[in-house]
Amino acid sequence: MPRSKTRKPQLAVTKDIGELFDCPDLPVKLRQDLYVLTRHQRVVINKLRAQVPEAKNSDARNAIQEITDLLIHRNNQTEKLIEGVLDRKIQVYHKARKIKAEARVDRIEGLKMPKYYGRMDESFSLYIHQVTTFFKAKNVDYQENDGTQQRCIAMMVANFRYLAAAWYQERLSRGESPNTLIELEEELRAEFEPDDLQDRLRDQLYELKQAHCASLTEYVAKRQGVLVPTWSANQYS
Repeated sequence: MPRSKTRKPQLAVTKDIGELFDCPDLPVKLRQDLYVLTRHQRVVINKLRAQVPEAKNSDARNAIQEITDLLIHRNNQTEKLIEGVLDRKIQVYHKARKIKAEARVDRIEGLKMPKYYGRMDESFSLYIHQVTTFFKAKNVDYQENDGTQQRCIAMMVANFRYLAAAWYQERLSRGESPNTLIELEEELRAEFEPDDLQDRLRDQLYELKQAHCASLTEYVAKRQGVLVPTWSANQYS
């Protein structure tokens, strides 16, 4: 008579906790794993219990009973241990889902903190406008409190490049870094926006000729590139 094949219990398919933040039934899967891990021990215990009445003498019955009691005790300990581990994992899971959900609400596709290089051909006013728009889109009140101000400053500084980054690093080394966004804006403007900016931009606009451009599209693009900084500079004149 062929031996029947014993099917191995299939563990609930789970992944690393960090890969399951989008799995709504994660706690259920963990409970399934707990059940499977302890099921084999319960089967053994039940078999031993069934053999106690069939033992030929009291010594055998007592021995089987002692083994059964020991397995029950160990099984209970195992279940409590695994329950504790699973409870902690579930807490981490729910906390991670909450954080990810909050981040998803704030995230807007394609919107990033603008970079600032400190170059002469950059419009500083346009940069400030982009930064302000970024914070508004993220629903961040950068003047709410000191903690929020410092976080917003850190986000801006992290996107400084070349001259702007070197300038801020030098200020930081002297212990003179700005404490508010208003201070940062004023110090950046004083450093990278020259006093004669409007005159320079008007000269560029005057010297720009369509004949010097390969096409009308190129001429319009260059003209717009001068007009925007000129308009921005006039806002602060």
